Amino acid sequence: MSQLQKKGALFALVLLGMVGAGLYYMTAHSAKPAVASAPAQQGQAVTLLRNGQILIDPASTFNRKILREQLQLQAVSLPDLTVTGSIIAKRKPTSAADDEQYEFINQQISSLYANWKNDGNEIEFLSKQYKKTAELNEAKLHSQWIEVERLKKLVDIGTEAARDLSLSEANLLQAQLEGQKALFDIQSALNQARNNRADAERQLFQQGIDIDLLIRLKADEVLVAGDVPEMNAGKVYAGQALTTVFYGNADKPFAGKLASISPLVSFEKRSLRIYYALQDSLHQLRPGMFADIQLGTEQRKKMLVSNEALIHLNKKDYVFVLSQPNTWKLVEVTIGDNFDRKSVEVLSGLREHDTIIAHGAILLKPLAIKAVEIVNADESAAS
Repeated sequence: MSQLQKKGALFALVLLGMVGAGLYYMTAHSAKPAVASAPAQQGQAVTLLRNGQILIDPASTFNRKILREQLQLQAVSLPDLTVTGSIIAKRKPTSAADDEQYEFINQQISSLYANWKNDGNEIEFLSKQYKKTAELNEAKLHSQWIEVERLKKLVDIGTEAARDLSLSEANLLQAQLEGQKALFDIQSALNQARNNRADAERQLFQQGIDIDLLIRLKADEVLVAGDVPEMNAGKVYAGQALTTVFYGNADKPFAGKLASISPLVSFEKRSLRIYYALQDSLHQLRPGMFADIQLGTEQRKKMLVSNEALIHLNKKDYVFVLSQPNTWKLVEVTIGDNFDRKSVEVLSGLREHDTIIAHGAILLKPLAIKAVEIVNADESAAS
C-alpha cells in the first residue's frame, strides 16, 4: 500500500470516529429532561416553561418515576414541643408511715420538705396558741373590769377607799398591756414561721417540687418536672395533653396532662418549670428517671407531606404542586416538626386537595433551581 493510500485510510477512520461520537452525544442528551425556556417540544420528557413551571410528558418514562398525591388533612397527635424532664418524687403506698410517705430525688429536696412540714406544724401550733392566749386575756380583762366596777360602787357609798379603786384600775391597765404584748410576741413568731414556710416552698419550686401538687399525690403516683425553654413558654398551658417517654422504658409511653407551671423563670437555665403527676400502679417508675416530655399531643388536623416531596434551595423549602394537567408549579412552604421521620408538617403554602409530587421530586431539582431564578427575575422586573 502506498503512503498516500495509508494517509487516506487513516483519515477515513478519524472521520468515522467523529461521526459516531456526534451521534452518541445527540442520543444521550435527547434522553435527559429538557432545560429549555421555550414551550415543550415533541419528544422531550421534561420542559421548563417561560413562566417557571415544569411540563412533564405523560407518555415519557420519566413520568412513571414520580408519585403523585392529593393532600388531605390528617388527624394526628403531633406534639407541639418536646422537652426533657425527670421524676422528682413518688408517693409511697398508704401503708407507709406518715413521715415516710414520699421518696425524693435527692436529700436536699427531702430536707426542704421536712423544713416546710415543720414550719407548717409550727404555724398550726402558734395559731392555736394565739387563739387561746386571746381568750385568756379576754377572760382576765373581763374579771378585772368587774372588780373595777364593784369598787366604783363601794367608793360611791363610802365603804371602800378611793386608793383601792385606783389600784384596781392600774391592774386592769397592766392586764391590757401584758395581754397585748403576749399576742404581739405570738403573732411575730407566727409571721416568722409563715415566712420560713413560704421560703421553703419557693426553694422546693426551684428544685422541681410543686408543693400543692405533691400533697395531692395519690398512692403510687409520681411527680414529674420538666424544663421548657423561655422562648417556648407561650406554647404550654395548664391542662395541656402530654406524653412522657422514659429513657429506661421507651416502649411504654405514659399519657397525662400538665398540672401547673412555675411562676418564675430559672435565671441559670432561662427555662420554665412544668409539673404533673403520673400513675405508676406497676411500680416501674423511680425518682431520678429521665424522660422526653411531648407537650400538646391532643389529636388534631394536620397537613403532612413526605420528606421526599421537599426540595431545599437557598435555606428555603419548596414543593411541586399541580397547576394544570401535566404542569407543575414550584411552591414555597413553611414546615414544622417531623412527624414519624418520613413525614413533615406543613404550616403554610399548601391547601387541602392540592396534588403534589410526593416522591421523585429530587429528580427535578436542577430544573427547580432554574425555575426559582425565572420567578425571582419576573418579580424583580415587575417591581
